[in-house]
Amino acid sequence: MPKDGSIQTVRPAHKFRRLPLRLVLTVPFVVQTIGLATLVGYLSYQNGQKSVNDLAQSLQTEVQSRIRDRLNNYFAIPPQINKINSDAHELGQLNLSDFKTTGQYFWRQLQVFDVSFVNYATLKGEYIGTGDFGDGTIRIEEIPLNTQKTSFQYGTDSKGNRTQRLGTQSYNPYEEAWFIDTLKAKKPIWSQIYNWDGYPQILSISANHPIYDARSTLIGVLGVDLKLSTISDYLSQLKIGRSGKAFILERSGLLVASSVKEPPFLMVNGAAQRLPALKSQDADIRGTTAALLANFGSFTTLQGDRRLTLEIAGQRKYVQLGSWRDSLGLDWLVVMVVPESDFMAQIQNNTQRTILLSLGALAIATALGILTARWISNPILRLSRASQSLAQAAQDRFRVTSPQLNGASAIQEHIQELDTLSQSFYQMGTQLQQSFAELETINQDLEQRVEQRTKDLQQANATITELNKTLQTDNLRMSAELDVTRRLQQMILPKPSEFEHLKDLDIACFMEAAQEVGGDYYDVIPGDRYLTLGIGDVTGHGLESGILMIMAQTAVRTLIAADELVTTKEPDSAKFLIALNQVLYDNVQRLRPGKDMSMTLLRYWDNQIQISGQHETVLVFRATGGVEKVDTIDLGMPLGLTENIQDFVGKTQIDLNPGDGVVLYTDGVTEAEGANRSLYGLERLIAVVQRHWSEPAQTIQEQVIADVRSHIGNHRVYDDITLVILKQKAPQSDGDTLAHS
Repeated sequence: MPKDGSIQTVRPAHKFRRLPLRLVLTVPFVVQTIGLATLVGYLSYQNGQKSVNDLAQSLQTEVQSRIRDRLNNYFAIPPQINKINSDAHELGQLNLSDFKTTGQYFWRQLQVFDVSFVNYATLKGEYIGTGDFGDGTIRIEEIPLNTQKTSFQYGTDSKGNRTQRLGTQSYNPYEEAWFIDTLKAKKPIWSQIYNWDGYPQILSISANHPIYDARSTLIGVLGVDLKLSTISDYLSQLKIGRSGKAFILERSGLLVASSVKEPPFLMVNGAAQRLPALKSQDADIRGTTAALLANFGSFTTLQGDRRLTLEIAGQRKYVQLGSWRDSLGLDWLVVMVVPESDFMAQIQNNTQRTILLSLGALAIATALGILTARWISNPILRLSRASQSLAQAAQDRFRVTSPQLNGASAIQEHIQELDTLSQSFYQMGTQLQQSFAELETINQDLEQRVEQRTKDLQQANATITELNKTLQTDNLRMSAELDVTRRLQQMILPKPSEFEHLKDLDIACFMEAAQEVGGDYYDVIPGDRYLTLGIGDVTGHGLESGILMIMAQTAVRTLIAADELVTTKEPDSAKFLIALNQVLYDNVQRLRPGKDMSMTLLRYWDNQIQISGQHETVLVFRATGGVEKVDTIDLGMPLGLTENIQDFVGKTQIDLNPGDGVVLYTDGVTEAEGANRSLYGLERLIAVVQRHWSEPAQTIQEQVIADVRSHIGNHRVYDDITLVILKQKAPQSDGDTLAHS
């Protein structure tokens, strides 16, 4: 220490640039926040990309399954028609030599089956055919024996009788591939796909069947034509993303059908030729075919299903490739192509929002860090300046003589503010010893507070990041779950065509799913001995409720199919519900214990209805205007609660007269909320049905649903709305009633 009492400043051996305290406090915090924001954005994008891949695969798998089902159903019809006609010929029920009767017989088959042409040609050169020649009307074409291969075309009336002759043309079945190939094969086969002569816009394929006489001698060939434009129309109606496309190829690469509206042929030297996929006018079909050939080399050896992501015309596209075959040898490829952009638009928007939110959080965190640093450093800076002034004044008046500082040296700090404080306090000496200790304590406390604030902000940021990930995952899962459940519910609902043949009954059904998927169930199942109606409601909402509803529907139809095999005088609905509960109970325990389902089962035969099972009150409306309420509380208990419900199930029976009927509904109707949370109610339902009971069941259903919607208004719909109406018409002939159907 100098003899004059001044303080000596000691510099460290290694030199660092002195940094401002604000910079030391702010920079590490900002760097950490930037890193976390970058990580959040990256993970959000990756999760979105994975979700897009999963969604695209699910969509393509579902659509391909629907296309295969359509192909199986559509191409099963012609062989069945040929088999029916061949069997009728063998049994003597159809005389193929009688062209007048045969033509009318073929005409009637066209009214029933979705085909375009039915024909028969003999080895003698005779020919009879009935079908649509492209103008939407059905004609009969005939080549009698010894007419020098000249065919005569006739118009038909509403009963298939020939009217006037429309014209003649030269036609020889012996020159047609469908006839020649079948003679060679001597078994049922498909023809090659071909364009009609004179109608090149019609692309067809023919299922052919050889015909033998009683001595097993080949005498002719039956044929049924299908227009492939029907398949193209079906493909064009499918919704595959926003702009996805589907097309079907032969192994040779020729187009069979597509969802794109383009001619299925090329005109070359005045003749129609099949359209190769590589020459399609559609860029997606053309580009996808070229990309598949580049990947696999040929279509001939491809088997099974394949899913690829290809770059086509500078865009990433998801391609689903699958094979389809039938029993007569058709072997085609079903291809779907969906642009990635169909799915990525929303993901990119979400990613942009995530980035903007992260940048906003970064800006807020940085601003808070700067403010915190200023809040901490400003008092220290003011104290440093004040101490410098005080130290300088003290040095002017006093000399340091305190033994604690004798021989002490001031150490230079790396932080400017602390270095200034160190110099000032050493200069102040003994006079400022106590003040220095107090300031040191304050400084330590401030550093602890800064550290704690930093930790709190880091923890809060980590929590926000985790919540954001969880929210995104849950949103995607819930959306997919609800969508799948809604689709499954709609797919298994009964179609009006299933019970339109019941001439003595008038039935109308309606079901509308709520915003959150519920578990409403109804079914109408005609049988050989009786008609079964079921209605019920699964507790809760979501995927489990939808699955339990599907289980119940499958079990009911399975038990009814088994029950139809047993000949009894009348059905027993109570025993049926006991068996149904036993089927559902174990699955409910696996699905989620605590789930259950209310259900009422009605069986109709011989103008009477048997009711069993616990659900909403069954309403019986009489033609005279009266209404009877059947309380089902004592007719059963919820299914799936306990393994054996035998002691709780009962049944009751009601006679119906012409004009009488029943109305079934779920609580989504009576408990529908309107303004001021008021409920629709059972009495209002009864009043609406009574006003319109004299009208058809479909009109009654429409009036009730319209009234319910009017009651709801803009209020949220919390539960599924289900309504089933059955009316007994005036007696018909025995051939049309349920009991004799």
